[in-house]
Amino acid sequence: MYIYFLHLWDYRITNPFIRTIKSFTSDTISFDGYFYLEDDTMPVERILIKDNTWQHIEIYEKKTVCDTSTQHTARSNDESDDICFFPTAIIQLKYRVIKLLDTSEESERAKERIGVLEDAVQTRDQPLRIKRLEHEQKEMIEHCRTMDYTGWFTNTKK
Repeated sequence: MYIYFLHLWDYRITNPFIRTIKSFTSDTISFDGYFYLEDDTMPVERILIKDNTWQHIEIYEKKTVCDTSTQHTARSNDESDDICFFPTAIIQLKYRVIKLLDTSEESERAKERIGVLEDAVQTRDQPLRIKRLEHEQKEMIEHCRTMDYTGWFTNTKK
C-alpha cells in the first residue's frame, strides 16, 4: 500500500509526513512520522494519495500517542549535545473524505481551497503552539533545578 499526503508548494501548509504506517482504514490512519500542527488545531483539509487515488480529506482529529524521535550526538571541542532535527511521534488521524479527485481540475480546486483555509489554520495553531512551548519550557526549567551538576563541574576542572 502506497500512502502519502500531497505536498503543496505553499510554505504555510504543514502536511503529515509518514515514515511508517501502523494502521490504515477508510477513516483513520496511524503512523510514525510528523505533523507539525498542534493536536487541537484540527480540523484541516489536505490531499491524501493512496495507491494513485487522490482524495480531498478533512482531518478532524489528531492524537499524538508517543514520541519516537531519535537523537544524534554532535561533538565539538570535547562537548557533546544530543540533537533531534525532526521530532517524530506515533500519530493517529481521523478523517473523512470530502471528494475523490478524478480530474486535474478537481485537484486544482481542492489545492486552492486548502490554500484559502490555511490562514485560519495558522491562526488556530499559533496560540496552541505557544502554550505548549511555554509548558515545555517550564518543565525544562524545573528539571534543571533538580539536576546534579557535580559531575559536569568535575569534568570542566580537568
